Amino acid sequence: MHNILVSAYGCEPFVGSEAGVGWNWVLQMAKNNRLHVITRENNREKIEINLPVNLRKNIKFYYYSKFPAQRARAANGNNTFSDIFHHPVA
Repeated sequence: MHNILVSAYGCEPFVGSEAGVGWNWVLQMAKNNRLHVITRENNREKIEINLPVNLRKNIKFYYYSKFPAQRARAANGNNTFSDIFHHPVA
């Protein structure tokens, strides 16, 4: 069993696209690994309600919601939340 750090900006149960893929990757990796998952605060309630009981011991979520003003523009010049989420530290 490995310890894995996952940065999953999109991680939400029962939705499609990026958020659904993030959620399903986390569930599948947690079957054989211990995960530390960084994701958005606004997904907390849905994640905690829908996290399967048998995987809870293998997953620790860290919820992130604050984007410092000085980080508002990512290195590539885009102003998207995804870019900011993945570049919060200088």
